[in-house]
Amino acid sequence: MNGYENKIKELAVNLLKEAGLNAKINSIEPILQGGNNKLFHIRHDSQDFLLKKYFQHPSDERNRLITEYSFLEMACKKIPHSIPRPFAKIETEAIALYEFIPGNKIKSKKEIKNFHITQAAQFIANLNRDKEESTTKLPTASEACFSVNEHLMLIEKRVNELFINMPSSKLLASVMDQVRSKWIIIKELAIHECAVNEINLHDSLPIEERIISPSDFGFHNCIIKENKEIIFIDFEYAGWDDPAKMVCDFFNQVAVPIDGKYIDNFIEEFQSSKNNSQMVRNRIKLLLRAYRIKWCCIVLNVFINKNLERRIFANPNLNVSRLKSNQILKAKQILESIHI
Repeated sequence: MNGYENKIKELAVNLLKEAGLNAKINSIEPILQGGNNKLFHIRHDSQDFLLKKYFQHPSDERNRLITEYSFLEMACKKIPHSIPRPFAKIETEAIALYEFIPGNKIKSKKEIKNFHITQAAQFIANLNRDKEESTTKLPTASEACFSVNEHLMLIEKRVNELFINMPSSKLLASVMDQVRSKWIIIKELAIHECAVNEINLHDSLPIEERIISPSDFGFHNCIIKENKEIIFIDFEYAGWDDPAKMVCDFFNQVAVPIDGKYIDNFIEEFQSSKNNSQMVRNRIKLLLRAYRIKWCCIVLNVFINKNLERRIFANPNLNVSRLKSNQILKAKQILESIHI
């Protein structure tokens, strides 16, 4: 066992003690995945646990550990059977201990059925039911937007950040002209639609219309149990947000794409107790195409050093050249799917 492995075991022992559990560990196994953090499967006499070591970067002011842990503490009171239970954390080490959930991952859109969509929508609905004091203390979500202009500026910022990195990469340059040209048209169309429908670009969504959002929400961040129940995971960006943004992200994320035919059912299900579903639909219609550009930029964010560093942190053996080539292909596929 090397020095790093010894450190992880020491931290795992301390976390188990912090959780009031027997500190004896049967085994610790790294979980290989393509995300941003280091994950370990801890086998223990009482149950299995997930150890999560969070990536930290000086330019990232958001505390991912605190965001996720606080969200799960709140969610455990409201929807305990839909998320992994948090047990303990050590903030100075950016590490936390969670319930380990055995099950399968959804790997393609062909696997998604109506009952998956219903469970996802019910998760959002239950998360936003009976908002008590613990929920009002939650932060705004990462990249939260509450006006149309904020949505557009968020995407504009992502496009510009990639353009700054373009001179150092011929691969990136090969696709960024397409991104920019489509974005200019989509942005102009969105502004025009606002004018036609008398929507003020700068009007902020009222507090009562905002929702608690998991943020990076999709079937790429879930585990399917044997009984077909869905457990949702990964809440590092969670907080208060525009429901339209949550829906646009849900239907545009690229890891496990979701057919747009499910949008109406999804909205109806999670908005069933509210009377503003048409307002949400209008905002989604206005922003959905713009969010295709956002996700194109997300696919390409491995060309930005701070984002690439997260990937390498999670997987030190990452083939960076292959990753970048694959992301370029994905970006081109997204661009081809955008019809203006």
